[in-house]
Amino acid sequence: MRRARASAAYSIMTIALWDRTFALQRLSAAIGVTNILLNGDWPYQDSKEALLRIVRAFEKKKSDIESLDQDVGDDILRPHCVDARDLLSRMAGLIGFIIRSSEVRNGFELYAPIRAIGRALLGVDIHLIIGSEWNYVPFAYPLPISILNEFVLVGLPAFEASNALIAPAAGHELGHAVWRRTDLRKELTKRVDAEIVKIVSDRWGDFSGDFHSGANKDALLDDLEARSIWAVASNIAARQCEEIFCDIIGTYIFGQSFIFALMYLLLPDNGARQSTAYPSSRRRAEYITSAAERFSVAVPSEFVSSFRNQDPPDDKYARAADDAVQVLVPEIIDSVANYASRKGIVLPDPEASRRSKDVLKDLQPPMNYNSVGELLNGAWDVRRELSSWSIPGVVDEGRKLAILNDLIFQEPGDSRVVFAEQRPL
Repeated sequence: MRRARASAAYSIMTIALWDRTFALQRLSAAIGVTNILLNGDWPYQDSKEALLRIVRAFEKKKSDIESLDQDVGDDILRPHCVDARDLLSRMAGLIGFIIRSSEVRNGFELYAPIRAIGRALLGVDIHLIIGSEWNYVPFAYPLPISILNEFVLVGLPAFEASNALIAPAAGHELGHAVWRRTDLRKELTKRVDAEIVKIVSDRWGDFSGDFHSGANKDALLDDLEARSIWAVASNIAARQCEEIFCDIIGTYIFGQSFIFALMYLLLPDNGARQSTAYPSSRRRAEYITSAAERFSVAVPSEFVSSFRNQDPPDDKYARAADDAVQVLVPEIIDSVANYASRKGIVLPDPEASRRSKDVLKDLQPPMNYNSVGELLNGAWDVRRELSSWSIPGVVDEGRKLAILNDLIFQEPGDSRVVFAEQRPL
């Protein structure tokens, strides 16, 4: 018995020693690699600042473990070591993304105008990192740690990283940052809950069997047990509202060029719904069209019809979510318009867009525009007329596209891209 106890004690001590030793070794390796990266060349300070904050987090965790007594109990040591491993795991992919933000394939010209928009929407303390991602759909990273709270990370498809014409897709990703960092999310989520409860109450015959026997269809908002049931639909609807909110932000900032960028990335439509957390592509196009009409943005006649009609989902809660969202779209459009207007975001001016088109066709970088959307609207108009665009000595359309990309954002860093007197809706 005494020998068994000694063996168990020896095993526990050894495991604790391994935990500490391995945690410190892993942290030291991460600190070393990250410091090497910091000493490299970075096109923008924001990427370097993010790495600096990450390496400080590694150093802080390493210091915390080193400061523990050698004979500290396993109940204290182990959580520190687990936190260290989790921190490294979360940061590895993020560091990889930051590294890719410096790759030469990226369109560095996108950085300045998109950061200006992000700062207008969210405040001057916002930092932006744009990187290439081996995913064909642009997305915004949900940040895993608080030390990067002021950072917005936008991933653009690696195949398209130097394609300035898809820059408007970043407007959707900035919309996610606005949704997550402002009170708009809370306000719209309350409306989602109210609309879902109304639908469930109106269709009580379909839903009543899912609730406890004492549930009152007129008091579902305040019934905690009932909430756990109808919240399924509410959560789906809230996710859809976020996506629609982001589409409408993109439409407000970039105008028609956002619609064309979306068509470039999503068409042809295969008829499959991505998930119930997204509206169907057809409804998404319809909602964008509603917003565009509100903002006096011209919509390509083929936009909505490019996406197939889809049958309603089989699940009744998913159907309730779809129906609630459809009711709430006008409120989401109002919310975006009011917020963007307060932040001084400028709606693209059609006349300025036409001037940008004419200047681009004359092989000059546009200078006389108030909104980056005006520049990109003009660029997309040129893209749509690529075959008829006459460039001396150039016939190949691929070469024309490369020239067009070279002209867009040729003068990066100009803050005029978003700030101007707001035009009325």
